[in-house]
Amino acid sequence: MAMIQCSNCGADISDKAKECPYCGTKFKRSNKKIVLIVVVALVIALAIIGVLVGINIKKKNERKVYVQHYNECVQSFNAIKKSAENGIKLGDKLVSLTGSVWSDAIFKQPSLDTIKYTFKDDEWQSYSQALNNMYADETVKSTVTSLTNIKNEVNQKFNDIKDVPDELKDTYISAQVFVSAFNDRADFSAKASGSLNTYTTTYQTKKSAYTQALSKFTANIPKEIEE
Repeated sequence: MAMIQCSNCGADISDKAKECPYCGTKFKRSNKKIVLIVVVALVIALAIIGVLVGINIKKKNERKVYVQHYNECVQSFNAIKKSAENGIKLGDKLVSLTGSVWSDAIFKQPSLDTIKYTFKDDEWQSYSQALNNMYADETVKSTVTSLTNIKNEVNQKFNDIKDVPDELKDTYISAQVFVSAFNDRADFSAKASGSLNTYTTTYQTKKSAYTQALSKFTANIPKEIEE
């Protein structure tokens, strides 16, 4: 117990005393401890609120980054599909023309679409000569170049997809299968090989594989999400 002096009579008294036992002077008790406790409590409360707010902001920022990356991946998947479909249109034109040139050269059938390849210098060309004539044509060369460019574009778009979210893993795998099927079909369309029969059969096989891959890929592409 600490001793203090009475402010009125100067007697030594306990610091716990509410009044001086000698002169009767009453003392007002200090509220410093209470104020200190309140201040400390407020500081702690504000600190806790600050931490909670910081955690909430961090979570919101993380969610924003996640949603942005997720949607970018979805956009890339859709872009891959769209580019590939454009490439397939060009490829199918090449396959159709190739088949016609091949058949017309073999059976010596005149056709407006193929005659400039199958009949030259007043004579029918062999099917191999006719195909070479076709691939030397500037329009066909331009189409092949466009198909090759689209193929490169599709593969680049796929390779650019990094750190795929777990929710898009299945989509990524189906995209990988789809791109492979597209590459296979695009390569086939750009250059003929084998016999006419095997060419036709192989085309149907590759077309079927592509169609199946496209169907699964399309089904696995989700919609974009919101924050």
